[in-house]
Amino acid sequence: MAYNRSKGTSPFAALVGFSTRLGKEKLLTTHQTREAEVLIPVIARYLDAEITATMTEEHQDISKVLLEITNEIAALERESDHASPKTTGKAVEKLNALTRKHFSREENVVFWFASLRLSESDSTEIARNIEKIDSDP
Repeated sequence: MAYNRSKGTSPFAALVGFSTRLGKEKLLTTHQTREAEVLIPVIARYLDAEITATMTEEHQDISKVLLEITNEIAALERESDHASPKTTGKAVEKLNALTRKHFSREENVVFWFASLRLSESDSTEIARNIEKIDSDP
């Protein structure tokens, strides 16, 4: 049975709003670009390849789940027989778990390591390159 949008629910509205904000602000893309093009290359000079590969893989997993959520929301809006708020909710829970794990790794491994090991020139390089990414339209 399809989800009836006309009945509406707060979680559904929140999901639609969340999906829309991510699309408009390109939050995930900006985050991934900053890391892939700026942070990971600098960190890779000092850490083994496993940590940078893991971060890249996490970005891919997060992108896949976010696409799944976007598709589920679209199906719910169309009132598709294949749409299910329960399935959408599970995908949101998965996204939550993946992002928490990823951010924890960043904060407790990557950023901690960077604060201890990166030189002033490394930090300047990172800041300059992030500014370039942020200034691109």
